[in-house]
Amino acid sequence: MALILVALLGVFQLQGQSLRLQTESRFNTTALFLAQDRLSRILAQGTEEIGGRSGDFEPEMPGFRFEEEVSEQEGNLEGFYRVKVRVFEEGNSSDVGLVLETLIYRRPKYK
Repeated sequence: MALILVALLGVFQLQGQSLRLQTESRFNTTALFLAQDRLSRILAQGTEEIGGRSGDFEPEMPGFRFEEEVSEQEGNLEGFYRVKVRVFEEGNSSDVGLVLETLIYRRPKYK
């Protein structure tokens, strides 16, 4: 009887772990597509807006929010900008989310 209880306990733990992994995988896939969408919008708009911004993906993806930041790359790299996009679910703690960070180059405008 004890052996059956130990086996059932193991099965239930595996089931719980499987559900957690499935939920995490679904979040990562969705958040990656949303972060790529925000990055594409930043690239299309240009880098004129240096600074941070936040918002949500309503009504298409309710419950998902984003924070984005565009900054000039430090050092002697004129025309390079660091873009950071963070996607997270509303209600989760602030350290849970997906971050996509990249450098982009915009040719400097000479006058």
